[in-house]
Amino acid sequence: MANSQVMGTLNSMPGIGNFLSFCRIAAYYSKRFNLFQLILFNVTNTVRELLTFNHKLKVARYNVNRLRYRLNQMESLIDSNSADYGLGRKINHLR
Repeated sequence: MANSQVMGTLNSMPGIGNFLSFCRIAAYYSKRFNLFQLILFNVTNTVRELLTFNHKLKVARYNVNRLRYRLNQMESLIDSNSADYGLGRKINHLR
């Protein structure tokens, strides 16, 4: 009975009742969505991304250089197969 009187008195005060309601909602939300677990998960994923960034950059550079090399190969084959340059004999030697 004393507890209900105290809660009735606290709820009659507009600021404290709103604050208690906010605290109750925040507590339910944190229990339901596991805020600390989400924060820990996000931080570990961010650290993992930062640590693997250099490797991803190296892989991307390798792929760009490989594609650039293949493009240069195709351009040289096209140049060697043109009518102005030896009538296409060089492409037969490369095969």
